[in-house]
Amino acid sequence: MFLIFFLVLHIALGQNSNNSFKIKAILIDSLSDQPISFASIYKTRDTKGTLSNYNGEFTLENVTNGDTIICSFVGYEKLIFIAQQTKKYSKIYLLPEAQLEDEVTILADDAFLYQLVSNAKKSNTTAKKVAKTYFELESFHNNAQLELFQGYYNGTFKGYDVSELEMKNARFALAPIENRFFISTETSKAMYMQNLMESDAYFPTGPLELSSRKLRKTYWLSLNTKFKNEENKIIYAIKFKPKVSKNHFFQGTVWIDSLSNKLIKIKFNIENARTHPFQAIWSIHSLEKVNLELSKSFIEIEGEMFLNSMDFNYNLAYKSENDSLINISTRAILYAYNFSDEFILPFFDFAEVSNADYRKIQMLPDNQKFWACTNEFKIENNSIKRNSFINEKAKIKDYNFFDTDTLFKKNFFEQSYAVWNGNRFLLKEKIDETKQNDFHRRKIPSNLYHLEVQLFMDLNILCDTLQIITKTVFDPFDTFYNLPMTKESQAFINIYFDLMEIERRKMHEELLLCGNDLNLIKKKYKNSKIKALEMSEIYFKEMQRGTNRENLLKWNEVVKRELNIDNFTLFEVGMD
Repeated sequence: MFLIFFLVLHIALGQNSNNSFKIKAILIDSLSDQPISFASIYKTRDTKGTLSNYNGEFTLENVTNGDTIICSFVGYEKLIFIAQQTKKYSKIYLLPEAQLEDEVTILADDAFLYQLVSNAKKSNTTAKKVAKTYFELESFHNNAQLELFQGYYNGTFKGYDVSELEMKNARFALAPIENRFFISTETSKAMYMQNLMESDAYFPTGPLELSSRKLRKTYWLSLNTKFKNEENKIIYAIKFKPKVSKNHFFQGTVWIDSLSNKLIKIKFNIENARTHPFQAIWSIHSLEKVNLELSKSFIEIEGEMFLNSMDFNYNLAYKSENDSLINISTRAILYAYNFSDEFILPFFDFAEVSNADYRKIQMLPDNQKFWACTNEFKIENNSIKRNSFINEKAKIKDYNFFDTDTLFKKNFFEQSYAVWNGNRFLLKEKIDETKQNDFHRRKIPSNLYHLEVQLFMDLNILCDTLQIITKTVFDPFDTFYNLPMTKESQAFINIYFDLMEIERRKMHEELLLCGNDLNLIKKKYKNSKIKALEMSEIYFKEMQRGTNRENLLKWNEVVKRELNIDNFTLFEVGMD
């Protein structure tokens, strides 16, 4: 479930920079003079490009004189031009595809349209493709921005839908509204919960989910337009409108290749949806009205169709405990911009938990160099106000979203990962009486606790330089401790965290000796994890959860020598 909530609170990151030749312009519909959102603009030289933003604005970077530039969008003629640095580009116009006169005989009951939509289901594929993917989400209240999320992922695309998004790096910023924050949790998950051809519990029903019989019973279909694209294929734009239960069924338009039955694009919308992927996290809050608008466009790769982009806009009327209604509008875009390459993902086993995107950001490096050097794709927005938002609101004053000093303590994201930084933390006592009685009966304390610490590594080639980032991370999601908490226990837990930090430092020094050999770096990392595991097994075997005072002292001396931290003194072990 995609959760949204308000939290009562009190209240920076780098921007990309590139000195190369840029084209900055607004993409405009030549007939309506309206901006065109999410059109594709790219160079044929390296196939790198961008999308126009919500206002039709775009910036294409690293352009050289003579580059061939292509602008394309479903329903418009493809525009091709040669870049010239001396030419000013303020507005670029796209011409809508010319509507064809009737070339196909359509039955009086529109049977052809129903057959075309039904046959489109057969064009789906079970094949999967991985692509570098960008995701962005913005939320507003009365035109004031409340939220901004930006992230890069490896997206796994199965036909017309997204099956998985694995985060490479992301950042977010928040601004308060009435001393509260609006948060769209599980931000990327909502983008792939909607399955185009299978019903689900999170989104209204669409025409492609239905059998031929139910489609005719549920939807009115009408031909909006048909045109020839640049490949001389006849594309039908078919409007669909529900006959019943308008609050449970999408309406919209679907673009279909009439010869192959392949989907080119689909657009959904619904007002006051009764089925949606949102809920207020507090039981005393509610959502009074939810309007949705969702579009998907597709790309053909090796004869198969895959999702290329998805934009998702929604408006919410949020009712809080004082019965006041706050109207929130959110817009998001997911774009697979490179199907021939993928990111080197962080080396870390993330837990499958709620609020996954925000928890992962807490774990990932605050990597300003990543955002400064990742110029292969980005959505441009020329608003100085928006650019300052990410710089000024990425960290919330007087509040730490991710409390790493105390595990299992209620905070903004409860049970967040703890990254080793030299501070001591307390593991809150949490005893299961059944297990405790079982412990006294069987005398096997190792069955009643498990401490999970991971060695994190992130590899990036940024501005032609290899970047290696490592961390020692205490994982609270796979950690449990169902025994009485004593001074010895706290020292035992912190010493273990410290020992893993010592192993990380050894590993990092070895990795730096590998040069730019990625395969060697990955091999060294794997070997270091094995060594850390072997050390852990010895430690737990000797320690008896900290009750063996002699061995506890021995390992404490190792930490004192390597890190200059005396856990015996800090936790007053033996001072009773």
